[in-house]
Amino acid sequence: MRWPLGADEWIKRQLPVQSKELLLYRLNYEFGTFFTRAAFTTHLCEHGIHLNLKPWQNGTGTFGGRAPRPVGSEQFKKGYIRVKVAMPNKWKLKGVYVWETAHGETLDNRHECVIFLDGNNRNFEPSNLEKIPRTIMAVLNNLRSPGDTAEDVKIKIALAELKHAKHEAARRQGLCYERDYKHGGRAIKSDAVARARKYNQRPEIKKKRRDRRREYMRRLKIEEPAKYEDILQKHREYLKRRKNNGKG
Repeated sequence: MRWPLGADEWIKRQLPVQSKELLLYRLNYEFGTFFTRAAFTTHLCEHGIHLNLKPWQNGTGTFGGRAPRPVGSEQFKKGYIRVKVAMPNKWKLKGVYVWETAHGETLDNRHECVIFLDGNNRNFEPSNLEKIPRTIMAVLNNLRSPGDTAEDVKIKIALAELKHAKHEAARRQGLCYERDYKHGGRAIKSDAVARARKYNQRPEIKKKRRDRRREYMRRLKIEEPAKYEDILQKHREYLKRRKNNGKG
C-alpha cells in the first residue's frame, strides 16, 4: 500500500500525541488506509518524523491510562522475583533487596552479587543470602553440586576465593595462561603442563598418537618422497646425537 499524499503534513499537525497506536488509528480512518504498526513506525523512522509522545494528563497521575504499580510490588521475571523499589519503574531482585535491608548496605551490582546458599531462589531468609564478588562466580559454579547444603556452599566459597587469589598471584608473576572461556579461562602454566604430560602418558593416548604418526609417514612416503627422506635424515641425526651424548 502506497503512503497517501499529505499524510506526513497531517501527522505533524497532530503533534504532540499521547499514543502512537491512537495516531495510527486516526491516520487509517482519515485516509482510508490499513497500515500496520510496523509499517507506520518504519515510515516515521525513514522520514525523520518524531512523535514527541507525552503522558496522559487526566488528573489521576496515571500514564497511558494505566496506573503504575506501587512501590513494594513484586513481579516474576526470568526465573527470579523482583521488587519495585522506586517510581516510576525501578525494580530490584528480591534477594538483593532483602540482603541490603538486613545488612543496611548497598550492593555494588557491577562487582558483587547475592546468591542463595541452599540453591532455592524462593528462600529469602537473610541467613540464606550471601554476598560474594562476581570474580569468583565462575569458579564457584564449577565447585557447586545439586546436593550441597548451605554449609557446603560456604566452604566452597572460601575455596573459590583461594583459587581465584592463586590465579591472580600467578597472573601478576607471568605464570598464568590467559585463555578464552571456551577453553577453560585461566590456567597456571605449571599445572597446565603437568595435566598435559599426565594426559599424554595414558596408554590409549600414546597408541593413538603413534598410529596417527605412522599413518602420516605412510602417506608422506607416497605423496612427498623428498620430504619423507628429509624427515628420516633429521631423525637419524637426532638418534646419533643422543647416542654420542650417552642417552641412546
